[in-house]
Amino acid sequence: MFAVTQGVLVDPVRPSAPEIIHDKLRLRVLPATAPIATWAGLGTGGICDGCDGRVHGKDLEHEILLPDGAVLRFHARCALVWEALRQGFGL
Repeated sequence: MFAVTQGVLVDPVRPSAPEIIHDKLRLRVLPATAPIATWAGLGTGGICDGCDGRVHGKDLEHEILLPDGAVLRFHARCALVWEALRQGFGL
């Protein structure tokens, strides 16, 4: 069963992207390290490191390079959430 919240269809069982990203940062599944470079383009069909959803070809995908050479891939909205939340983790 789905609900409509502020005009958006919401799955009440699955946590929201910000909740998932917050939990991943808290559990250190996602790093809170500042990126050294960011690129954006159309999705490649891979999985978003933030929400675990697929980044389809019609979606904007952000690739974020970290100082250790790791690359994170996010939906555009998940990249914004990660950037805002990671700063709250003190790094």
